[in-house]
Amino acid sequence: MISSTFKAGLFIAVLSLTVFAQQPEKKTSTSTISGKVTLKGNAAARVAVVARLTQARQHAQFFAETDTEGNYRIVNVSPGTYEVAPSAPQHALTGVQIKTLMVDGNENYDGIDFTLIPGGVITGRVTDGEGKPLIEQEIALTGPEDSPLQATRIDFVNTMTDDRGIYRIFGLVPGKYSIAAGADEDRFFLGGYTQRGTAYKRTFHPSTTDAAKATLVEVTEGSEAKNVDITLRRRLVGYTVTGRVVDAAGKGQRNIRYSLTKYVENGSSSNGGMLTDALGGFRFENLPPGNYGLALSHSVDTDAYAEPVPFEVIDRDVENLVLKLAEGSSITGSIVFEGVDEKIARTKFRGITVVSYMDGNRSVPDTNVYSAMMTDDGSFKLTGLGSGVVQFSLSSSGDSEPNFQLVRVERGGVVINGIEIRQGEKISGVRLVVRMPTGGIRGVVNIQNGDQETHVLVFATRVGESSGSTTRIDARGRFSFGGLAAGIYDVTLMPSGKRLRRPPPKQQVIVTDGQVTEVTLTLDAKKLQP
Repeated sequence: MISSTFKAGLFIAVLSLTVFAQQPEKKTSTSTISGKVTLKGNAAARVAVVARLTQARQHAQFFAETDTEGNYRIVNVSPGTYEVAPSAPQHALTGVQIKTLMVDGNENYDGIDFTLIPGGVITGRVTDGEGKPLIEQEIALTGPEDSPLQATRIDFVNTMTDDRGIYRIFGLVPGKYSIAAGADEDRFFLGGYTQRGTAYKRTFHPSTTDAAKATLVEVTEGSEAKNVDITLRRRLVGYTVTGRVVDAAGKGQRNIRYSLTKYVENGSSSNGGMLTDALGGFRFENLPPGNYGLALSHSVDTDAYAEPVPFEVIDRDVENLVLKLAEGSSITGSIVFEGVDEKIARTKFRGITVVSYMDGNRSVPDTNVYSAMMTDDGSFKLTGLGSGVVQFSLSSSGDSEPNFQLVRVERGGVVINGIEIRQGEKISGVRLVVRMPTGGIRGVVNIQNGDQETHVLVFATRVGESSGSTTRIDARGRFSFGGLAAGIYDVTLMPSGKRLRRPPPKQQVIVTDGQVTEVTLTLDAKKLQP
């Protein structure tokens, strides 16, 4: 099942009311994106069509409005990869929901068309066991596998019941939906589980806490499913957890940042950045039963270290937890760019973050990852570490693209695989040597016996490595990989959400530094598993 949260979140920055803000300033470009929007075969006038830049964590967007004949034309589009879609709150899209488009130089990209249909509606009332309306209850919607949510309206994801306990979700594609209200027990909130009052267990229409027993609601084109009511009967029980953060002498420490993590079967959810009170105390109220971990937040606020504390909430309050501070270890060093001008590279990759993983004895998972951002002079400092063997990686933040590669770690001129550090030890002189791969793969996918807009993923994996890069073909079947290291790559096609009767098409490509290798692949739609 596909959650509406994930589908709608993909384009949330685009289809909000901000689409009518002034377009961002860009270098002059004469590229255009144009097409037609229709509604049941008729022109759809005054519909905003938005193109959002997806690269380099930028959020630039361009838009245009359809005329009386349904035609639109987005002008002065700067080069980059875009997601393009119309914003029509009451309607739904047929075919591909969001079209990807690679814009090169000064070109015209015509025929980027969209077909709308009247969206379906689900509405109902949420009450307690006595029939009283429940206010501000969050509604969760799940769509069918064969027809993922393609509503152009996105703010329904956070739909809450009103003062009458009524909710209304619209702009849905035809299909069968599961709908629920109430809180997920695997979630908890800062300040207490019952942030909005009494919390009820997640309940599916009409009144079951078992998702497998939910009554599905069928939505047809332009229809309204009324009286999809939900009765919440089971209240969630929460407990209080208290404790202190103390120094080595047992004295409470004020304004110390700490985090709380709840561990669930398929992951974890965390709240961090909370501060201790004047006596070093902390308090959580209304936490649901489950396994938790208390840890010191990895931040620049303190160089101290504290061994994480695991605990379990079963059927009573948990008291007197102690997070004891000790002298933390630290690692300082620099990032060195190989084969390029250091100053230029540091400016281009100002958002590089050093991420370290400490392979030590940890009683609480997910608390042994530390990070520090590179400064303007290329240096970094990791603080608050415990003891163990530290491994390094790099990530990108800000507006820089992660087209760099950590090739080796050096200490004292010697290449090392990791750094063993003891409690309270201060290590300096570490060099992280970075290389910027300059190879690339660019190509086109020809789809036979099918729609060119079939969702197709393209994988590029260097031979001998277990992971690689992934992208999606655009509306014209094109794809591109940049920042690849030299070597031989397997380029593989895989239709998204489909299975092949035979192994997916694959082609080997030689990548050379400073060169872009062109490739053409063919996918036969008849071989898709229905």
